[in-house]
Amino acid sequence: MRILFLWVFLMAIWQISAHPWKPKSYVVVDTDGGIDDFRTLILLLNSKDVSVLAITVSNGATPAKVSYQKVKNLLRVFHQEGILVGINTTEVTEKPFAHAIEFPWTDSAFPVSPEVSYIEVLERIQTFSSEKITFIQLASPLTLSSYLTLHPDFTQRIQKVLWTVDNQLEESWNYLLSPISYKNLVEKKIPVLKIESNEGVLTYHLPIKNNAQATFNSKEKAFLKSIENATSEYGTMLFDELSWLYLTDSSVFQKTNDGVKLKKGMGINEIGPKIFNAFNENAQNNYQVLNYFPLDSALYLVDVSSPMKETILKFGMEEWAVCVITNELHRHVGIYAIVGAKMGVRVREYFGTGPDELKVLSLAGSIPPLSCMNDGIQVSTGATAGHGLLQISSNQPFEPTMVFEYLGQKVKVTLKETYRKEIAKEVEQLVVIYGINSNVYWDLVRQIALNIWFRWDRNQMFEISPVE
Repeated sequence: MRILFLWVFLMAIWQISAHPWKPKSYVVVDTDGGIDDFRTLILLLNSKDVSVLAITVSNGATPAKVSYQKVKNLLRVFHQEGILVGINTTEVTEKPFAHAIEFPWTDSAFPVSPEVSYIEVLERIQTFSSEKITFIQLASPLTLSSYLTLHPDFTQRIQKVLWTVDNQLEESWNYLLSPISYKNLVEKKIPVLKIESNEGVLTYHLPIKNNAQATFNSKEKAFLKSIENATSEYGTMLFDELSWLYLTDSSVFQKTNDGVKLKKGMGINEIGPKIFNAFNENAQNNYQVLNYFPLDSALYLVDVSSPMKETILKFGMEEWAVCVITNELHRHVGIYAIVGAKMGVRVREYFGTGPDELKVLSLAGSIPPLSCMNDGIQVSTGATAGHGLLQISSNQPFEPTMVFEYLGQKVKVTLKETYRKEIAKEVEQLVVIYGINSNVYWDLVRQIALNIWFRWDRNQMFEISPVE
């Protein structure tokens, strides 16, 4: 009996700890399209410790229909198009701001995105995610309050609500948008944590001029550009970013009767560096046995070390580490193994998710060279055969394609035909000239694979289409 109890206990512990990587917070963000909302979203999307499950938009600083397109376009620019976005067009009591409407969230123009209701989005989260959820309220609590009226059982899934407000709640813009919404949350005993600044207005000043042009991080670039190109005082004011700051570093806040506020002495000189340093990708560690990933070029073979710095600047540290581990697992630098590694990183960006959270159906089969993609997919997504998250189809013809599933969404991702033809052409020439069993053949395959690793952009290589 004791042995049985011990076995059940160990299995329960194993279930809890089966996935050692988990973000600290799973969040749903509600925005009304303010300029500080723009920067807060960038910080949340950039954070490895935060998983943004969905973004909802409501009326406020900008009309909901305007902010919906702004959010969708921002996600396109960051290649995170798979993050759920929903709209709530319910009217509010205050009028929008011209400066917020005119502020461009992207430099590029995109086709208008079809609107999806916030109800559909939150129902999907309620159905397909089992996590406790933190709501980041960058506007009024209108959307959450309305959804809880329809789905009161969702109350149990809410860990807390972070709501940035002015020191006098009744005078706060986020409160005045829909006072009844806050009162509804109080009646439902939703844990709303009010986040306040200390006395005075917080205004950004950049530590380094022209930094937006120097950075290689697209999120950091957009963040800094919003400050450098500000045309009004509102463009440089820090407000809703405090919700991100509390989520990632609560030590700079002190408790109040119904929330928190910045500690005395915490001004922009103390907060600014914390925000700017958040874009330092190398400071974030999701490894299981390493404190940090080795970047000493002397540790790498010459044909890998020479382009290492340029490649990391171009494609990021995440892809570099994934490709290194993939090639060691694969036991040679393989063409389709690298294709799989890049595909997995791309899809994780698309959905805004970390390792071990995707289900994958491989259409690449179990016969090389296409099946080599499976190794890259396992390393890049954590969807391994051991975790039971990877299935390999035996249906022919095999193709460089995977079907990924997350939060009930399925997408089919395939290597574009132009890239596939280029690989086939180069490999066929090597087979004809040298034969598949020659050492020269494998040396030249390595060169082709390295070229794919160092030159091919994961954001250009793949076609992504939804699966109904």
